[in-house]
Amino acid sequence: MSYYKYLKTREYYENLYDEMTVRDCRFFEQSFLDDYPHVEMIEFRSTEEERTMEVDLNKKEKEKKEDVELSDEEKEFRTRYAITRLTLHYKSAERAMHRKQTVDDWIQKDTLKDEKRVQIWEAHQENPRKRCRKCGDLMKCFDKDFHDTSDKADRILFMYECIDTNCKHREAEFENGEIWKREKPKCPNCNTTLEESEKRLKTKIKYSSKCPKCDFKDVWELDLNKKSKQQTKAQIQEKKDMERDKLRFCYSEKDCAQFKDDHDRIKRFNQSVAREKELEKTGESYQQVKELEKLTLLEAQKRIKEGLKGKKFLKLKFGEPDMGRDVVFEFKTYEGNSDRRESKATKELKNIIVKTLDQTNWKLMSDGISGRLGIYSGRIRSIEYKRF
Repeated sequence: MSYYKYLKTREYYENLYDEMTVRDCRFFEQSFLDDYPHVEMIEFRSTEEERTMEVDLNKKEKEKKEDVELSDEEKEFRTRYAITRLTLHYKSAERAMHRKQTVDDWIQKDTLKDEKRVQIWEAHQENPRKRCRKCGDLMKCFDKDFHDTSDKADRILFMYECIDTNCKHREAEFENGEIWKREKPKCPNCNTTLEESEKRLKTKIKYSSKCPKCDFKDVWELDLNKKSKQQTKAQIQEKKDMERDKLRFCYSEKDCAQFKDDHDRIKRFNQSVAREKELEKTGESYQQVKELEKLTLLEAQKRIKEGLKGKKFLKLKFGEPDMGRDVVFEFKTYEGNSDRRESKATKELKNIIVKTLDQTNWKLMSDGISGRLGIYSGRIRSIEYKRF
């Protein structure tokens, strides 16, 4: 006796993930193709050589037709086409980046399911003393399997048969002794219990059901022929289309690495542009930042220590640097002159820090110096400017 196991081969999960990727990309692509049926299929990936040729052709076309104004329909088509290609590229690359982790998660999840089922299977054995409810003789278990329901936990169902050859009564029982009863199907129109019948043929069983109150009927067949059926033309074509689209939408590790490099390059470029705008707002141009004295973190901290010597600020301490877009670190010091007012000490400390770090790539942050009960602190940030 055996039962259904969830865990499959890794190839099964990888194929499943790839098919999901294809269907997701097809769905998005189809929204464009529905509006532009004359476009047979979008080839959104191109080689470096093709991209160079495309740029040259566009340039020649532009030079040739620079006086020709595009229609609104043509502009909309070109825009939609470009957006669709770019989106498909990102969808495919993103799916590829998460492929391995997702497949690993699926395998782990099904492995845990099977381990749990093994424990349940081994914990419950058939009842060797079960009696037939018709003749009172002993019954033997001829099959055992999980009773799967979507809304309940796994339960084991034992199938018993009476050992009396004249009786042969059969019934199914759950692990807790509850007798399994088949629920008769209801009519989907009026909820009346359906009348069922079956007809056995040579290689199939024909089942039918009908409603005694309304005109609902249902007929289906169970094929008993174990020989594999030949695939239909539609199934063969669908398999070919799936393999073709896997080549289009399912990126390889090399494609994924290239996408990541391109994505990181664009991200650095955007950060550089944002940083340039920020520096322009604060009046720090690229040339100004370039001319600053470049100090490392330790050199900047050493410069601050030297600047505070003899100024009656004691026990200078530095916090751990924050490695964000800029490097930021906090400093803390204590009042060493009991006669000095807090406001005056705050102002003096600020002036010392600003003067010490003047013309270097470090700067006191805009929140300045805070002081309370003779404890003063502030934050220093680096000034960096990197072109893409």
